Amino acid sequence: MVGTDQRLKLVIGGAVVLLVLITLATFFFISRAKQEIPAENNLDPLASLRTITNPNQTNSQISPTDTTNSKIYSGQGFALKYPQGWGLLTCSNSSHLEFDPNSSTDTTIACDRAVKPVTVLVTPNLNCKGELITLGSYQVLKTKSRDNNGDVDYQWCVSLGNGSALDITHRVSQGGLKATSKIDLSTQVEEIIRTLSN
Repeated sequence: MVGTDQRLKLVIGGAVVLLVLITLATFFFISRAKQEIPAENNLDPLASLRTITNPNQTNSQISPTDTTNSKIYSGQGFALKYPQGWGLLTCSNSSHLEFDPNSSTDTTIACDRAVKPVTVLVTPNLNCKGELITLGSYQVLKTKSRDNNGDVDYQWCVSLGNGSALDITHRVSQGGLKATSKIDLSTQVEEIIRTLSN
């Protein structure tokens, strides 16, 4: 009987050691896999934004003389067209700008908050998420959100590929809130983005 008890102890001990080794190996492989495969929410969605090369389109497509039904804005490292009937508000204290669909008057002010329905922030850094779409020669991250009152906020993020980017927002409110429009101008904003060149 002594031999059977000793064998039983050896079998149980061996099984415990084997279970400990299997557990350690499992934890090792799981932790290693987590290090090698980044979580999807840790991925930078802006890393995938790029300029699309189109052999039929050149960066000089927007020229100061091409103003048919549109105006031209040339900023630091980019140019774009916007509707002839819209006004442009440029910021004296930054590179940011805003579009005013209700007036064709251009103005310059010191900016500290949005005052027009379409705002363009010129920035080296973007913090955007959304649907990846293509507008003109750029890939753009687009989001659309609606609050309980039915007000809509749009955001488009565009990396220009030259160390700067555009964070474009449009706000729609039937209640006539400040820095909003009562009509949705997202189609017109996307047409403006299509005309971007750098």
